Formats: sequence, C-alpha cells, structure tokens
Amino acid sequence: MVKTWSLIGKTPILRHKMSWKKLSVIGAISQKDFHFQIVTGSVKSQDLIHF
Repeated sequence: MVKTWSLIGKTPILRHKMSWKKLSVIGAISQKDFHFQIVTGSVKSQDLIHF
C-alpha cells in the first residue's frame, strides 16, 4: 500500500499503464485489518502458503 495525497474530501485517483496480461489478488479480512497481496499471473498454492 502507498500513501497518497489529495485535497480533503477528494478521493485520489492513481493512474498507471498496466503492462501485465493477468493480475490476481489474494485477500483476507479480520476484525482489525484488511490484508491483500497482488500476484502477477495465476495464484498458485505456494502463493497462498506465503500469504
């Protein structure tokens, strides 16, 4: 995650040219936090173990 700067009350918009063909996201929600990991390509069992 990155910190972004924007005017108060305005959602920052991040623009980036994407250069990958497939992007996957693994996510988990707990009572205190939201965790996620971005994986280039398909998610494999080793990605889940590492997460």
